[in-house]
Amino acid sequence: MDILTTYNPSTGEKLADYPLMQQEELDRRLQEAGEAYRYWSALEVAQRSFAVGNLARELDRDLDDLARLMSEEMGKIRPEAEAELKKCI
Repeated sequence: MDILTTYNPSTGEKLADYPLMQQEELDRRLQEAGEAYRYWSALEVAQRSFAVGNLARELDRDLDDLARLMSEEMGKIRPEAEAELKKCI
């Protein structure tokens, strides 16, 4: 099985290994994404708005952890990572 290894671009420290999925798994996931898109598209605007509001609250709740992760994985300085997340909220 092929592996993708991620590194912190600022320090070069190894972060994690991820197994690459096989074509069959990719095809299945793409099919599921298409089904989810059709489901989402059929929702009323109020339902979508409620879901997006919940997502914003979760992003705000987890801002510190997400900013740390962005810094580690993308090499962003912490204030930039926090600012990017706040734009999503």
